[in-house]
Amino acid sequence: MLRYKLGTLLLLVFGICSFYFVSIGAEENEFPLLGKVIYIDPGHGGID
Repeated sequence: MLRYKLGTLLLLVFGICSFYFVSIGAEENEFPLLGKVIYIDPGHGGID
């Protein structure tokens, strides 16, 4: 049980740190697709 709590804590800390460091260096031209929605059509497969 302790292992899961430590793993969850590490993931939480890593997520917060990565969000913080990405937001520090973000400029308008650095992330041109930020806020855009991209749809990917996986197709149908088979003989289609």
